[in-house]
Amino acid sequence: KVEAKPNSVYRIASISKAITGVAVLKLVEDKKLDLDSDIRNYLPSYPKKPYSFSLRQILNHTSGLRSYRDGEFNSTIRFNTTADVVRYLAADSLEYIPGTKYLYSTLAYNLIAAIIENVSGKSFMDYMRSEIFEPAGMVSTYADYSDEIIIDRVKGYVRYDDRKIKNAPFADLTIKFPGGGFLSSVEDLLNFGIALFNGKIISQNSLNLLLETQKLNNGNTVQYGLGFAIYKDRDGKNYYGHLGGSTGFRSNFLIFPESKITVAYLINLQDGFLIHPWDTFKRIYLRQYVEPIKYSFQDTLFVKALNDGFEAAKTLFLNVKGGMYRNLYDFNPSVLDNTGRFLIARNKLNLAIKTYQLAVSETNESLNSLKGLAQSYYLDGNNGLSLKVFRKIGKKYPEDKYSRDMIRKILTF
Repeated sequence: KVEAKPNSVYRIASISKAITGVAVLKLVEDKKLDLDSDIRNYLPSYPKKPYSFSLRQILNHTSGLRSYRDGEFNSTIRFNTTADVVRYLAADSLEYIPGTKYLYSTLAYNLIAAIIENVSGKSFMDYMRSEIFEPAGMVSTYADYSDEIIIDRVKGYVRYDDRKIKNAPFADLTIKFPGGGFLSSVEDLLNFGIALFNGKIISQNSLNLLLETQKLNNGNTVQYGLGFAIYKDRDGKNYYGHLGGSTGFRSNFLIFPESKITVAYLINLQDGFLIHPWDTFKRIYLRQYVEPIKYSFQDTLFVKALNDGFEAAKTLFLNVKGGMYRNLYDFNPSVLDNTGRFLIARNKLNLAIKTYQLAVSETNESLNSLKGLAQSYYLDGNNGLSLKVFRKIGKKYPEDKYSRDMIRKILTF
């Protein structure tokens, strides 16, 4: 019940990559960096790998550097300096030959921070403040140190399969400041977009370079620029920006160069079923037709099953599927599977079984529906019916390893 304000400070997650990308282009303009040089020219302490890779390849996720491993997304380890993070990552082998694949890597951006420090003579955050934040009028953007008092910092929440809103778990973001660890406000992000359009940080030529699609060695195009993802709107026009997802938060920052519009929103809830309302905001601003925002149908169906029982939920599902209320809900093919997951998470196994039985019928025995049904039986202690469904999966989907493992587990119990 704390009021959200335009200057409230949220975790912006991977929007951090776009801001770091602009910092790199600023140094390129200042003739201190070359996008295509071996990064060891600027970071000689980084160990030599079988293949060299460049700043451009780190920015567009084609460097061969790895992504998160278990536990690192919500890491609780404190890294005191950029150099500490780079040392932590330095021993890792490349995942592939640079330039041959796209592998999204937040951790790779730590090498960029170390390079910025080496060539600028400033700490990463001091450089960002003096060369990016201050010229752009970003007065509420920080590195997310969990132990620091930050004015107007927003608390984050999570909603997992049980659909209960809970406090987000602790995560220390010192492992990923340049790629996913900034805090910022809506006002600051809008000012950042305006500064890009007005040339307050980098030139128009540099902005164009940031927003160009990149190519792999085989000529295939990657829909990602230098810290910016590249999209097309419903009218077929390109727009640019970044989604963000962090412990307890979701975010989005988008720019539309043709119309010089910036869209930003920050949400202090981590939930895989949140909608992304950027197009609604943009169309309201342009006074265009706005489609009504639809309710989450799996959540509605879940609550219906909990409160009124399976038959009431089934009736609602069939009515929406048949079109009676479809314009009110965000209806998707996996709605029954998702509802079953939610019911399992609340230990409503009888309701979950009935929901997955309906899902199996409605989806013509899809793999996910069958696995959900088999898992529901297993959790309910009915090994016989669980084994029967897992064996059906084995015949219909022989490539599914999970079902083979579960058959062995049940038979050896």
